Amino acid sequence: MCKMSNGFIEPRLEDIKFLWAKGYYIWLEDKSTEYDGKLSISVVEEGKTLFCLPLSYGEGAYSGGTLAVSLSWKYLLHSYWTGIMMSGFALFKIDNLPDGLELIYAPEPADGYISFYCLSKDERLLVQVINRCGCWREMWEDGEFDEDDEGNDCFAFGDIFVHNIAEKTFTKHELLVYPSEKWLEENPWKQEDSAYSEDPDPPINPRLNGDILTMTMPWGDEIVTLPLEGAVKIKVT
Repeated sequence: MCKMSNGFIEPRLEDIKFLWAKGYYIWLEDKSTEYDGKLSISVVEEGKTLFCLPLSYGEGAYSGGTLAVSLSWKYLLHSYWTGIMMSGFALFKIDNLPDGLELIYAPEPADGYISFYCLSKDERLLVQVINRCGCWREMWEDGEFDEDDEGNDCFAFGDIFVHNIAEKTFTKHELLVYPSEKWLEENPWKQEDSAYSEDPDPPINPRLNGDILTMTMPWGDEIVTLPLEGAVKIKVT
């Protein structure tokens, strides 16, 4: 496991369903099928299951998920994606391990292929950035534009949710990308010498430092300031 700049301690890729926290192992056991979303999260010590919390997300509502623990060891995040192109999460308190996990916040899944998360340093806010277009290259390959409220061409890339953990509330902000005319001339991933050719769909990797939210885009980092108001508009130059 490694400490991440997004406020979580994340397991290695091959261990995303099995991690260590506060002296115990937390195991995500996936028994879901295409007909149901049955799974469980267990607390294990020396091969013995001390606690098991069954979960169910319903028919077609679960296709896979991962676990991550906050840097303070206070929260466990179970992020998941569904079979109907939506993504969501459930947040648990793990202060009382090994006695159990306390589910404290689980908003409804939102439209989008994949979500990226970060916590504020005081772990009061959880930011969720959702990719709704699937892949950056689709902006060029589809050749279809969206329009903002003022009738300007843009790409509706996704959404930013800012969750207040204590209050169990959130604000939603559409993430709009406005490429320049030069940017639109050609799909940059079709160019052999393109700087983006190696990873056409990089993780957004949001990071929150105070009220500054940084997101990684193919062309570089973009920075916005909280609190957000309305849509977040990014102009690519």
